Amino acid sequence: MAGNYYSYSSGHGVLTPPSSAPPPPPLPPLMSPLLANSDHKLTVETRRYQLRNVIQSTVLEVCGRARRQHQDWLHDNNADISNLHSEKYRLHKAYMDLRTEATKTAFFRCHCLVQQRLREMQDAWMIRKAEEIQGYADRYEIRNFFKAIKAIYDPCINGTAPLLSSKGTTFLTEESQILKRWAEHFRSVLNCSSATSDAAIDRLPQVDTNNDLNLPPSLPENIRAVQQISSGNAPGSDAIPPEVYNHDVPCLMAELTTLF
Repeated sequence: MAGNYYSYSSGHGVLTPPSSAPPPPPLPPLMSPLLANSDHKLTVETRRYQLRNVIQSTVLEVCGRARRQHQDWLHDNNADISNLHSEKYRLHKAYMDLRTEATKTAFFRCHCLVQQRLREMQDAWMIRKAEEIQGYADRYEIRNFFKAIKAIYDPCINGTAPLLSSKGTTFLTEESQILKRWAEHFRSVLNCSSATSDAAIDRLPQVDTNNDLNLPPSLPENIRAVQQISSGNAPGSDAIPPEVYNHDVPCLMAELTTLF
């Protein structure tokens, strides 16, 4: 159903779909060996899909499926919306199979009807919720008032924070402008001129180059590093909690080591 995408459980972002969502689309098939190198090594893209598959199955086993924490008008009309979209998809398939004026007219008529019914459902749901919240306010039920608002609007969606321009006079809100400003900032920080003379650098004691540092980490090293991660901490930017890696270390580490 449209609108049911992957969500995050409260407290620990879990990469699992809500219970009412359809199963995720199948992973793309492995690339043909003819497209690989002479030694038939898998490409980075294929390995990434394999790693995603392993992480997804491990998350389902460890954390289960996440449930939406806030109310949505889509959920209250799940059956009606599914029926509307099923009819629209059926007419779209008929139009793709046989492109005639009749099938085209039927599909576009159904498309307009679906959009109209969805807007009506959303408006009716919002009116009911507004009346419910207004009733709490009229009866001075402050706890239920804030609880109803929180049930609708939580969890909050994190957006990109605006930045000041280099001159400090303009707020940058466009993503491209923000990225350009960060690049400008790090360019000025990392490429600043050095006050150390070349003669002073030459007088510094030299050490032998350790070529082992250039080698990729081995599987035992990766396993030891993951085992040192403390469970219960908040996940990072990938929204994967540490418990997922600690649950099935050998399987996940084999995929990560292959990527390295």
